[in-house]
Amino acid sequence: MRFLVNAGTFRSFGGFPGIGHLGTALSLHCPDFGHGLGEVVLNLYLPCRDPFEQQPGPTTGMPIHPSMISSYRQFHEEWCPSLPKSKLSPKKRTLELEVLAGFAHAEDLQLGRSPVLRSDWAAGAHALLAAELRRASGKLSKLEDFDVEGFLAWVDSSAALLPTTAEQVELQREEYSAVLSKARQQADPWDLLEEDWDAYHPSARKAVPDPHLWSRADDYAPNGNDTGADLLWEVQERGAALLADEGRSFLAERLAEVEPLMTAPGSQHGYLEREYVVGLAYALLKHHGYCPAWLRDRGLEVLAATLGRLEEEEGGGGARDPQAVELLRTSERVLRACPTDAPG
Repeated sequence: MRFLVNAGTFRSFGGFPGIGHLGTALSLHCPDFGHGLGEVVLNLYLPCRDPFEQQPGPTTGMPIHPSMISSYRQFHEEWCPSLPKSKLSPKKRTLELEVLAGFAHAEDLQLGRSPVLRSDWAAGAHALLAAELRRASGKLSKLEDFDVEGFLAWVDSSAALLPTTAEQVELQREEYSAVLSKARQQADPWDLLEEDWDAYHPSARKAVPDPHLWSRADDYAPNGNDTGADLLWEVQERGAALLADEGRSFLAERLAEVEPLMTAPGSQHGYLEREYVVGLAYALLKHHGYCPAWLRDRGLEVLAATLGRLEEEEGGGGARDPQAVELLRTSERVLRACPTDAPG
């Protein structure tokens, strides 16, 4: 079981060192309660002090740009009053809890101080976690292969597992990192992706059969860089309309937008052509199950040119990333064999 703890204000959201060790401690020590639930995410939201008695600005200790006023109002007037919320995703084996934190305020996170240990905050977050899990017990009871009562009882009694010193926090972090590293080495690469496969075409994994080409973190994966990730989302949003001309106009528009960057004297942005062409080809394979022949051919040309440049750089004494080269060659091999007609 993995536990994640995030903190959010009207203008920021993410992990916070002062309370993140709660998730590490529980993840490290949680017994096996069954396969039905694999992750609990606790999102804590911190409002400003007296948000409606003062105008947001220097007087509140939270100076903000005028463009943020709308977000400030929406967060305090709409989002915070709507809490708590919970969302169970059985297919992802995830429970997400959205909770209003009562033990701290936004100013405490925004003043540039990120303590490694806040025992009082962690204790408050743990109490909220236990209470909200009890509130969500009705949803959890619908899960198959999961001991709900045993799990809830363990969480109730787990406060003693929380570290009380900075040294203990670091030791638990290192221990949990080692556990995760070992698990990744032993896991099926497809399981590590944690994708919602229902969001893709039924034949997507057949069209793109190598899990490394699904990476969202590797810049040399088709949709792992920022450009490729945006294309993956946009292809999904546009649906079949994008394929009216087999994606030709869409790609032409995107390349025209970045042409000044790619053609400027001394430009270091030549990689953008690869990111757009190959990223679009694979986004279509993943969301539509095929890549038009013209785009496949252009993708192969771009990949061949990129690999050629890397070989020239190595021959001239330049450094080469073997993993990047291998991933580009895998992209080339899979694209060459990909389906070019829509699945029947």
